[in-house]
Parts: sequence; structure tokens; C-alpha cells
Amino acid sequence: MNLILKRSKFQHIIAQLLLLPTLTFTTQVSASSDKNTHMHDALYNSSFAKRYATERAVYQTAQQSLAQNPNFDLSKAKQQLANYPLLPFLEYAQLKAQFNQLPSEAIKAFQANHKNSYVERKLTADWMSYLGKNEQWQLFLSFNDSRFQNQSNQCYAERAKLSLSQLKVPNQASLQIMHKLWMTGLSLPKACDPVIEVLESRQTITSKDLWQRFELAYARKNDKLAHYLSKKLPPKAQEQADKLLQADNYSDYWLTQLSSSNQPLQLSSASYKRLLKTLAGVDNLGLAGLVENYRLPLTEKDWLSVKTLSAWYFAKSDANAALTWINQQQEKSSFQLQEKQLRYSMQAKNWPHFIASYEEADKKLKSTTEWQYWYALALLENPKNKKANTTIQQAEDILKQLAKRQDFYGLLAAKYYQQPLNIKDDIDLDNWTISNTTKDQLSAAIELYLLNEHLTAARQWYYSSKGFKRKQWREASAIAHQLQWHERMFRAIASSGFKTIINEQYPIAFEHDYSMQSSATGIDISWLLAMSRQESGFAPLAKSGKGAMGVMQLMPATAKRLAKELNLPYHKDELYEPSYNINLGSHYLQKLLARYDHNYVLATAAYNAGPHRVDEWLALRPIEDDWSHWIAAIPYKETRKYVQNILAFSHVYQQYLPNHLNGDLKLTLFQPQNSDDS
Repeated sequence: MNLILKRSKFQHIIAQLLLLPTLTFTTQVSASSDKNTHMHDALYNSSFAKRYATERAVYQTAQQSLAQNPNFDLSKAKQQLANYPLLPFLEYAQLKAQFNQLPSEAIKAFQANHKNSYVERKLTADWMSYLGKNEQWQLFLSFNDSRFQNQSNQCYAERAKLSLSQLKVPNQASLQIMHKLWMTGLSLPKACDPVIEVLESRQTITSKDLWQRFELAYARKNDKLAHYLSKKLPPKAQEQADKLLQADNYSDYWLTQLSSSNQPLQLSSASYKRLLKTLAGVDNLGLAGLVENYRLPLTEKDWLSVKTLSAWYFAKSDANAALTWINQQQEKSSFQLQEKQLRYSMQAKNWPHFIASYEEADKKLKSTTEWQYWYALALLENPKNKKANTTIQQAEDILKQLAKRQDFYGLLAAKYYQQPLNIKDDIDLDNWTISNTTKDQLSAAIELYLLNEHLTAARQWYYSSKGFKRKQWREASAIAHQLQWHERMFRAIASSGFKTIINEQYPIAFEHDYSMQSSATGIDISWLLAMSRQESGFAPLAKSGKGAMGVMQLMPATAKRLAKELNLPYHKDELYEPSYNINLGSHYLQKLLARYDHNYVLATAAYNAGPHRVDEWLALRPIEDDWSHWIAAIPYKETRKYVQNILAFSHVYQQYLPNHLNGDLKLTLFQPQNSDDS
């Protein structure tokens, strides 16, 4: 089915969502393989593809030859590629293939010719790693670069100095540096093992040092390292360490110990913070009593963090109890607790308290569309104000102004006030004028993208665009759009200063796959597109820090289970294939919709936070027709923003595709979520 984007008066209504932090993708682009070619055929007929078509073919042939023979003579290819933006990448590949020949002079020349470029930094980092691993200490120290002082390189440097000094034991200055490297809450890489052996052989690590590092690891929630260190502590300290690591099983012990005059150990503020937060999750009433009656040695910042979390636990079951707790705290006027008072009074529909809190809140809070929207509703819902014409007019004036805004709450205000949207559409990225300067600066990234080197292309783009101002970001937006590089386009537009939404911000990538799965599952295609836009920016090779993969960001374990249910073969790498990923993701969404009685709000929240959390929230607070209120009270900020974005994006896509599958009315923002219409 040909899904043609139609300009609509609604297509601008979510522009500011592109500027929200929640749209900064948490995913990265995975390294691609030869079979992962996702370019549209038309892309290869574009001006970008034609610009270096001959050179690109030479480059690919040279790469293949170099892969077969690291000493292949590239002189002829280099002559042909003299003006090709990826020539430095070919030189990089050649030098890296010859590391075992220690081409130090050639590497120095490369560094001088390409100083501070992405490819130079990449070569230098790889070279230093190679020299360290192979204990080429003289060369390592000569190339040691302050730009790359990670843990491994710092340990290599100390090992190099010790090896070249011809001393059997390190001097005091070297021991101090090694000790400083060791004293971290992070797990040290293998390169540091010899450094640790030196410290242990010299018996420079005391029990006090072990406890200090244990606390650093504990505070960082690096429990694997903390467990390892605890085994080296004296028996009494080891017992305390174990009880800290299992604080959820020793809540009574810790509440008793912390409320006594003889505290078991002196902890750092960061360690106290983690311990108290753990206790809040097990016995929040007990923790609240401890906080109320005892002033533990935490920093003001950490103390406030603990109190804020305690209020959050109260609010999960009783928002009014959270408000009572907050009002008893000395820090109730802090920005963090002001925001919590607004959220929890809104959650409780305690409109008098909300109005009072809003009117006393920090200007930054009062300026957000979210709290302006709920303030207007609070004025309308407060029984004391319902007959006050002045107050009603004030609320409607706020909603009228909000309806001009282009974010989620602006949408809700427009719905409430039924104000027509003032839409201006004069941006066309297909025909945007792009300067040669911007084309040249991004040419290497463009070529890497055309060659399907997605990860390297994204990194090169980042380095090439560092100094861009708004004009160049707009040109970069047009380049990314014309390349169908959607994820880069979204990021570029966020920096471009465009004040209106544009067609290109809502692409229909992988049209055939989404259409097929929409028909197969009965799910509105707008929801599928909105999900993928938010999850990955339509990047097929996206991978999150938690391991979610592909265009719909599926966890491998979930995908494996879905593949079995659908009688499909499962291969982890296949999750980078859009058709396979969209198939599994669509069926997972179908399962979530069925689980939640075709409620898109709940299914969307479950896709982000997990069904177990949504079930927990529903048990405490069932969803009603006022679904926007339920969304605003979701405990997790990430999920709250996620659901708002998905619903807003879905609405815009529905305006593009008003006749597709008749548009599921349970999805649109302008219908109640529990509507019986379909």
C-alpha cells in the first residue's frame, strides 16, 4: 500500500517534542555486517551517491585487497583517491593492519596530517592499546597521549616506567600513583592486574584502604567488586560489609543500628545514601521515622535525595500521605520537593493544595506547559472556584495560550479548548539549499553511511558537526533527510532552531513491513511507527546500553520467546533486520494490547517499563476515562514522558494516514482511551 504523506494542519502540533531530552536516543548504532544493507534503492541515484561514485568503487576494492594482504601496495589507489574524503580511513586500515611491524614513523606522520580528526583519534587509541598489550614500553611512552588517559593506559604507563627504570621495586612516587589508580569504585581492566600485584606484594594496601574502596564500589552499586573486596576485609568489617550488600534482608538490623547512639561504622555520605534508599524500598515507614528523629552524617544534597525517594514511595500508594510527609520536611521549599508537591497533589486530585503549591512554586516550574495545564484544570476543578467567573476565565485564558504550544500538553489544551491550531508550513528539506561547506564537512560521514558503516558514520558525523551553528544544522537536517538517515535527521533538527514541525520529522520508513504487520496484527500502523520513531529513530542497527536491539528495540530474550511462539527461526543478529524485528515487535505489542483490553496507554507503558510494573500501578490506581491524569501520575519519569511521546507521535501519524485501517479511535488523543469505538 502506498502511504503518501499528506500535509495536514495537525502535522505541526508536536514540534517541541523533538527538543525534549526524552528524545535523545539511548541507543547506539551497532557495527554493521555485509548483509545489513538498508538503503532505499533511490538513495543510490541521489546526488550524494553520484558525487564520489567512481572513488567509492576504488575505495571498496582497495579495502578488499588490504583485507587479503596487509602489505598490499596502495599507492595507485591513493592517487585515485587523492580528493576522496575516506582516504584517511583507508590509510588508517593499512596502518592498523601493519601494527605488528611497528610503523611508528608512519603513524606519527598520519597524526600530524590529521590531528584531532575522528580517524586520527581512533588510530592513536588503537595504537596505544596495541603497544600496551604487547609491552612495547618505550614506544608506548613516546606515544602516550593525554587525550586517552583511561584506566588501561594509566596502568600501562606505570608498568612502562617501572620496566624501563630497571628498578626491582617502584619508588614511593610510583606507588602513590598506582595506589590512586587502585582506589576507585570501578572494576579495573586486566591491564591493571600487574599494578595490583605490585601493590599487594609491597603490602601497601591496608584494611582501611580496602574498606574505603569497598565503600566506593558500594556507593556506585558495583556489587561484584564490593563482594570481592569484602572477602579481603577483617572478619568484623566483612560482616558489616555483607549486611550492607544485603541491606534489604537486614532492614530491622540497620534501622535499629542507625537509630542508636552507637553506630556500627562511620560511612561516607554516598554509602549512607544507598543504604537509606534501600531501606526505603523495604520499610519506608521505618525509614521515615529514622529520618524524622535522627540526623545522620549525609551531605545536604544526599539527604534531600533520600527524603525525595521516601516521598516517592509514599506516593505509590497514597499521594496525600506523600504530601503530609513533604510538608513536615525543612527542605519542602527546595526545587525537588516543590515539584513533588505539584505532582502528588495533582495525583491525589487535591486541587486546593495544588493551586497553593503552584502559586508558591519556583518560576521555572511555573513556566512549564505541564504545570500550567494542570493549574488551569485545578482552577476549573476546585469546588471553591467553580462559580467564580474570574477564575474560570483565568483558566480558559491559560488553556487558550497553551493550545498554541506544540508539545503534549499543548495538544491536550487544544482538545479541551477546541481551539483551531495555527499551523504554518514553509519548510521543505527535499529542496533545502545546502552549502558546499556543509557538504564537504559532512562528506566523510555521508560516504561511510552510503557504505553501510553505520557506527563509524555516526561517530564521524559527531566530530564533523561539532562547531555547527543553526544554519549548518538546518543544512545537516536536509542532508540526513535526503539520505534517509532518520536518526541523524532527528538530532540535527533538534539543534536547528526550527520552530515548527515539518513533514520529514515523521517519516514512514520500511513501509512494506509496517503495513504488512499492521494488517496481520490489526494494530493501527500509526502506533507501530510512533513506537519505532521513539525507540530507535528508525535505525535498524540500534542497540541500547541494556542490550535492546533493532528498529523496535527488542531484548534478545523477549525476541527469542516471540520467535518460538510464531514458529520462526531465531538468530540474535537477525534482530538487526527490519522485517524480522518489526514482525516480532508488532506481535509483542499485539500481546500487550490483548493483555490490557486494547488500552493503548497501558500497552505503551508496559512496552517501556514492563507489564509487571504496569500491573502494580493498576492495582494501586486503576485507569479511568481521565487517562491523561493517569499518565501524568506514572511514578517513573522516563515512562511518563515515553507514553506522552508515543501518543502524540501516533496522533500526528494518524493525520498523515487518516484512512489507513480506518484509524483506531482508541489510539487518538481526541478520543477517550476506553472508548468502545473501533
